[in-house]
Amino acid sequence: MLPGVAKDDVKIDFQEGQLAVSGERKALEVAENVPQFRRVESGYGKFARIFRLLDTVDVTAINVQLTNGILHLTLPFDSQKVSKRQIEVR
Repeated sequence: MLPGVAKDDVKIDFQEGQLAVSGERKALEVAENVPQFRRVESGYGKFARIFRLLDTVDVTAINVQLTNGILHLTLPFDSQKVSKRQIEVR
């Protein structure tokens, strides 16, 4: 979940079998001389997370959406790269 993070502030890269999600949650600007009372549950600043992907993920078809602060990653399976298979004994 990335509440308060704009789409343009999120970067997703794939390199050497790793999917890197990074970005920055910017602090809200507050007008001077206006009393503000707010409780913030999440911090501000840069963030990063790296995920190791299986070889069977089709990286060319990865789909990413950021909707209402929720980052949705779809990692489709590549049926051409089957890494496990049961072989029938005859």
